[in-house]
Amino acid sequence: MYPLSSRMKCRAPSSLFGAHFQKSSKIMKMTMEVATKKLQALSLLAAGSPIDKVANTLGVHRATLWRWKKDPKFVAEWNKMLAEMKERQTLALVKLQEEALNALYSCLNSKNDIVRLRAALSVMERVENLKVGCTDSEVIQQDREQNRRLQKMWEF
Repeated sequence: MYPLSSRMKCRAPSSLFGAHFQKSSKIMKMTMEVATKKLQALSLLAAGSPIDKVANTLGVHRATLWRWKKDPKFVAEWNKMLAEMKERQTLALVKLQEEALNALYSCLNSKNDIVRLRAALSVMERVENLKVGCTDSEVIQQDREQNRRLQKMWEF
């Protein structure tokens, strides 16, 4: 057998891969920390916190937040959060609608003439602003097709 040169000596797998696994776990830990900070940033930004405050809270530079805001994945997650918040707010408003109508009924039955008048004007204004669309499905379809054709004409 040929003697092994000093460069070709066999190493135990742990000594061969140990440093690689340590670096890999450090990278994974750093990646998780960044992901956590991004999620926290998303929550704070979606709640309306200014960039400076978010940066200070998370201990990152403002430029880092601006860079994250340019990342399509970050923007997509931010938009998802905003959509979820808007949906929750809409549901809360719908639940309040019945209570608001009851309050309006009470105002309409008030003994105070000014309160009754303001409530009546409020109702009239809301009814006047209601917009009802076309009820003929064929006309709706024709309008949509015409709009598509017009859009295609204006596309360059």
